[in-house]
Amino acid sequence: MSEQTLVLLGDSILDNRPYTAPEPDTAAHLHRLLGRAWSVQRLAQDGAVMADMRFQLGQLQGRPTVAVLSIGGNDAAEHVGLLGRRAATSSEVLQELLE
Repeated sequence: MSEQTLVLLGDSILDNRPYTAPEPDTAAHLHRLLGRAWSVQRLAQDGAVMADMRFQLGQLQGRPTVAVLSIGGNDAAEHVGLLGRRAATSSEVLQELLE
């Protein structure tokens, strides 16, 4: 049976070793749960933003069986003032984010 690969892409939600130590991080838990038939490749990086995805995807080795993506929190944090506005509708907020 060939090895299957799970790749973790995105930000600190998946690259969380500094936040979970001394307990296992997400990648270690997944490796333990999935067993020897799987490899877990962590390409996610703490602090990553959506623009970093091109770099992370460029680091892929082959085609993974499964990919998990968590990204966008750091992008949103740059606009916390905009996101906290009470009077704005969701469409107004999205339009301003696009601009």
